[in-house]
Amino acid sequence: MGLHPVPGGSTGLVDLVNAAGKLRTHGGELFAVYNEEPFVVTAYYAATRSREISPATGQPREAPYVPREEAGLDAALEDDDSGAYLATEIFYTGRQALQDDPYRNVSAPYTTLGILAAQRLGRLTVFANAENLTNVRQTRFEPLLRPSVGEGGQWKVDAWAPLDGRRFNAGVRYHF
Repeated sequence: MGLHPVPGGSTGLVDLVNAAGKLRTHGGELFAVYNEEPFVVTAYYAATRSREISPATGQPREAPYVPREEAGLDAALEDDDSGAYLATEIFYTGRQALQDDPYRNVSAPYTTLGILAAQRLGRLTVFANAENLTNVRQTRFEPLLRPSVGEGGQWKVDAWAPLDGRRFNAGVRYHF
């Protein structure tokens, strides 16, 4: 799929064109869970290959924005007696083919890390959450703004990694 200029002028209008042929995807996934109180651990790994016919060239290409590999690990410790909960997560996103990106044809792989802590206090649960502690941001790899206008009049590249870096939040939940 892609944007193509409308023939016959410099109006900036574009057509959205689907790939000429089928999208062919194959891959596999491994998934494992360990659950022995007070621990719960979940792990997964996925490998995917997606190919399509490029609308621009008519030649086979890797489908854009489909990570070749992804992996994740979630680990949690929950104590029902004290109401304490602590969890961590780590996610890996592998390389992805990019489309109409003036800086690169393939993205860089990246890893994010998060932590969640919660404590039950009677009818309240107090929590604190930190996400993307590795501070991965696409702007650490390349600018978001293009050096010149792209397909469809776009001045920015498409997102292939987190845009917002580290995030922290906290809150209170009341149980009725």
